[in-house]
Amino acid sequence: MTDAGGNVGESHASKVGTYFSLTLSIHVPRENLGKLQNSLAGLTGMSTNCIEAERDPNVVKIEPSVGYSGRFVLEGVDDLGLVHKVTSLLAKYHLSIDTMETSDEIAPHGGTTLFRIDGIATGPNPLPKSFEPDGIREELGALGDSLNVDITLKDNITRRRVGWRS
Repeated sequence: MTDAGGNVGESHASKVGTYFSLTLSIHVPRENLGKLQNSLAGLTGMSTNCIEAERDPNVVKIEPSVGYSGRFVLEGVDDLGLVHKVTSLLAKYHLSIDTMETSDEIAPHGGTTLFRIDGIATGPNPLPKSFEPDGIREELGALGDSLNVDITLKDNITRRRVGWRS
């Protein structure tokens, strides 16, 4: 990458099962794009994919300001549709999922599969006057009770990715 004059912008790495994934946004001079693509194609023992994204220097990237950011966590016995039920409830309040990680593990006693969701949900400014995080928390708690899991939503001042056990 550096041989092609590339520079990493954003990146995200994750492990799912025994697989590792790395996504990079690399800025490289247009004349060196082929060199970068050839370098990536020559890597052995892994799959690579290079997608060219045009950037118009006359376009200004505008990101909406965040009116609300909250960390939601679900922990409990695994069941079908947990992710759908939680994210549907958040979407009902016009919250978007910025990041979300899920995992499952066998409970230490009894062999039951435990499931965990950990994510950040945000809502853009301006928030509706009716937006009330405490009401969303109550509804998530009721949903959790009906599914026999714990679901929490904590106000969060950052949109950055959260760590698994933080």
